[in-house]
Amino acid sequence: MKYAVIHVQKGSGNGGAIGRHIDRIGPQKNNIDQDRTSKNFKLIHENNKFYLTKPGVPLSKKINNRIAEGKTDGKTIRKDAVKYLSIILSVSHDSLVGDKEDPIFREWCCANYAFLGKEYGFENVVDFSVHLDERTPHIHATIVPITSDGRLSAKEVVGDKKALTSLQTRYAEKMSKFGLSRGHHYLPGENVPRHTSVNEYYESLEKPDKNLVLKVHNDLKADFDAILADFKEIEAKRIAEIKKSDIEQKKGQKRRRGFRI
Repeated sequence: MKYAVIHVQKGSGNGGAIGRHIDRIGPQKNNIDQDRTSKNFKLIHENNKFYLTKPGVPLSKKINNRIAEGKTDGKTIRKDAVKYLSIILSVSHDSLVGDKEDPIFREWCCANYAFLGKEYGFENVVDFSVHLDERTPHIHATIVPITSDGRLSAKEVVGDKKALTSLQTRYAEKMSKFGLSRGHHYLPGENVPRHTSVNEYYESLEKPDKNLVLKVHNDLKADFDAILADFKEIEAKRIAEIKKSDIEQKKGQKRRRGFRI
């Protein structure tokens, strides 16, 4: 079977590091085929139409511009506030031809953009990048979580685990016309199969086995972990930098208090 995959990750920084990864600026991981990087592209949505484009404005500026434009409640933004959602949309390996000239693939990309626009508001989709230089074609979308009444609130926009489960179901329904389906939805108390190894996954593609497919189809670990690894590493470094900055700031405050008379 072929599966539709959507993953939502919260980001509280300015998006600079993940933006450089998305736009392939500076050193990149060795899983990227640099000979194919030029095939990557972005989609924008204007006047109810989709247009192909290339990297231009940095992601951090896009995020800040949308917050300045859409956040109207007048409240100060906390240092640890979630300013954007990094969403990865993908399919199981070889489900689609990763070529922007392929009409079905282009339709899939537009359908993904339309889905996000209806879920989060087209005005809040500040970046939509399609990567064709990795093993599995996938989309990096960046959403600024601004509510209809002008608040920056990822908690309200994303919701809880139940809401995310519902999102995955709605997404799979929209992708069904491409022959894609949702992974198994495990109920509370139901045993969740372990992740399969990369070798097991590829063997299952060549020699389908019902029991093995049940272990594979909910997570698509072989393809998807490589995509998430870069984001998690970037986010960990950003958090470490924030903690270091806070420690230095507290040390400075203590030194200043020591000189008071």
